[in-house]
Amino acid sequence: MRTEGPALALSDHGVGATHQAETTRDGARTSRRYGQILGALLLAHFATLCAIKLNKGLNEEILWVSHLSLALTGVGLWIRSTNLIGASFTLILFLHALWLVDCFCGLVLGRFPLGITDYLVTADAWTWIGTAHHFYLAPLLLAAVARSRVYSIQSIVLAIVLFGIVSVVSRVALPEASNINSAFRLLPRLDNPAIRQFDALPAASYLALLNLVAFGVFFLPAVAVGLLLARRRTPTVSRRLT
Repeated sequence: MRTEGPALALSDHGVGATHQAETTRDGARTSRRYGQILGALLLAHFATLCAIKLNKGLNEEILWVSHLSLALTGVGLWIRSTNLIGASFTLILFLHALWLVDCFCGLVLGRFPLGITDYLVTADAWTWIGTAHHFYLAPLLLAAVARSRVYSIQSIVLAIVLFGIVSVVSRVALPEASNINSAFRLLPRLDNPAIRQFDALPAASYLALLNLVAFGVFFLPAVAVGLLLARRRTPTVSRRLT
């Protein structure tokens, strides 16, 4: 009789632990399923964007880093890669923040201070559909990084490398008139002598400085936010979202 009480208690504890483990696994499976569904929706939006650009004869615009980050985030959510999500986060967090500020000022206050969203004034419905990710992608990435609490050095390096590649490809292989990823001119709508001198640099020097500007102005602040959201965790190797 003396052993029945403790044995029963241990049995109850084991059942409770097993139930808790099963609940945790069920929650993880549900979370992964929702992540994959969301990733599929983002990839569907990217496919729609590509179809719109191809139909309008604007093939080169698919290579805007903002558009590529939409696809990168979709893949990252689908395969549960914190590295890909962190790279997208680094690439577009502050780029999209500037886009949103310019859009708000233009559509609400009547003046586009940076001139990067004034095309929305005459945009048709398809253009709005193709550009809609500018409104939701940065908040979604903020939520994803905050939830996973993982922001790795690999993400930062991947973002830097990806921007370097697309900026060179945009300069070498795409038409100057399109100025994809600012590969030829920085903020061409602004009449600023210093910026125009920047634009006049030889191609190699211009691209090198463009990448330095992107790193210092956009990527470093995103890194600071990412590390804060990760609660100052030490950068780690790739982990799967759960």
